[in-house]
Amino acid sequence: MALTALSQRDHTDAVIATLRAAGLSVGDGIRNEQPDGSGEPLDPPCAVVHPIPGGTRTGTLDDHVKHADLVYQISCVGLTRAQAEWVRDRVEEAMLGGVSVPGRLIDVIRIDFGSAVVRRDDDVGAPELFFTSMPRYRLSSTPA
Repeated sequence: MALTALSQRDHTDAVIATLRAAGLSVGDGIRNEQPDGSGEPLDPPCAVVHPIPGGTRTGTLDDHVKHADLVYQISCVGLTRAQAEWVRDRVEEAMLGGVSVPGRLIDVIRIDFGSAVVRRDDDVGAPELFFTSMPRYRLSSTPA
């Protein structure tokens, strides 16, 4: 029996597409129009998707990579605390509303390591001050 193929790229692309469909300006690993940094920085309010190393792959003896738990951090950026919280709220609604990957069933679980708290970030946008919140989500992915 062949092992189940699982594409992290498809899952990351689905998270980004879900947030963009919710009307958010979204960066792919960087607060920029292009993932390679060649575009213009995204103006707040915006979100940035970061796949987090770790997660798990499980299954059966015949197919030990059939299921996956993939972890994502979404950096929610605003010019004010209220704006960063607004982005976080839109992200939460979109993520828990459903992420879709062809051929997979996805359950989104909110993970809270205290990361959803909004903090002032004096480094990110100097000379401007930005406020950020960085909630994490686990996508439990199984074959459809």
